[in-house]
Amino acid sequence: MYEAKQEALMTLEYIVVLPISSLEIGNYLENTGLHCTLMHWFALSPSLSEIDVMGAIAQLRPSDGSDGIDLYAEQHGLFGPNGDVPVSILAENAVLHRMHNDLRRFLGGHQCKLARNDWIGANYRPHVTTIPGKEFAVGAFHRATQLALIRRNIGNKYKEVIHLRRF
Repeated sequence: MYEAKQEALMTLEYIVVLPISSLEIGNYLENTGLHCTLMHWFALSPSLSEIDVMGAIAQLRPSDGSDGIDLYAEQHGLFGPNGDVPVSILAENAVLHRMHNDLRRFLGGHQCKLARNDWIGANYRPHVTTIPGKEFAVGAFHRATQLALIRRNIGNKYKEVIHLRRF
């Protein structure tokens, strides 16, 4: 039984984002739309459930008690493993870094497997990835008012919004 659960968990990955465009629970997406990634793709450990991650996300909030996080595109950049993915790098934001690190510590404390260790912690650079036909242009501003937990089955191009947390 334990092995079956572990195998099932290994086929699922999750990402936590601040969406730029509106999302709803149950939405199936081919791409995740314009968003700022708070935590890149990760797999759950056998001791952790989706409900546990949702609980951790519920604890994340702007420290000033505001109803959102300001995202401001400061410059263009190229990210990704080959440095060929166009992005808009966001202005420095201590709230995003704190929330990212809080979630990173939670996931690490539960031995979750991160898809990329080189994009977290001190290497976390908040940005919005350009997608076909949509860009968060330099100078653009958005007040993010929700976090989304998105799940994908490895090998399947579609992703499902499974949790939204509004500030």
